Amino acid sequence: MQRSRVPSAPLGSWLLGSTDESPRRRRIRVQALLTAPLLVTNLIGAVLAIVLIGFVVPGPEIIHPEFAWINFIAVPVFIGCVFLIGLLWGTKRLMRDLRWATEDHPPTEQNQRAALRGPWRLTRVQAVLWTAALITFTTMYGIVDPDTIPKVLFTVAFSGITTCAFCYLLSEFALRPIAARALESGAPRKAAVLGLTGRTILVWLLGSGVPVTGLMLVAVFSFIRPASWQALATAILVIGGITLCVG
Repeated sequence: MQRSRVPSAPLGSWLLGSTDESPRRRRIRVQALLTAPLLVTNLIGAVLAIVLIGFVVPGPEIIHPEFAWINFIAVPVFIGCVFLIGLLWGTKRLMRDLRWATEDHPPTEQNQRAALRGPWRLTRVQAVLWTAALITFTTMYGIVDPDTIPKVLFTVAFSGITTCAFCYLLSEFALRPIAARALESGAPRKAAVLGLTGRTILVWLLGSGVPVTGLMLVAVFSFIRPASWQALATAILVIGGITLCVG
């Protein structure tokens, strides 16, 4: 008689460990899986915004001496502060609310809701920070040259939406052990959990919605402020390449 084989990754990935690992090991694993992807996705989002605004999207030249104080002082300082605030405000607070799981206590209904809403909470933190970046940088560049407002607004919004979508998907993956632990006692009556349709829409947003909207906006900007064919070709190639990679 053939014996059934126990899956080596009961939570879907070896990165997530097993359901019977020690609370201390679970805490370290979840903390690492939350911190590293958040840092990487925000760094990629910041680099994407810099590349798009500086070299891809048609419009006024940003790499110019009159913008030097923004490019080389305001932007690095703001990005550093955002990374620090995001980690302290987001992951530290969430891990404090999930202490019951890392200390191996049975969850209450409130604990269950906090665990299942964790990805949304982290995503809201990122959305607040990127909205602050949108307002701050659009205002700064607009004070120096009002013609840069559409370009800055588009690039920061494009990068922020992409980063927030990735943040949700990666944090939901990282918190899967905690969610499994929370659901051992049954599902809570009210929990903001993104279902299959919501995940499908989110993945579509990343792979198609945002990039295609970006290409359409570049075309609209070219009607308002005519750009050279080289600039348009560069924008299409870069945003198209991003679409292929993300998709």
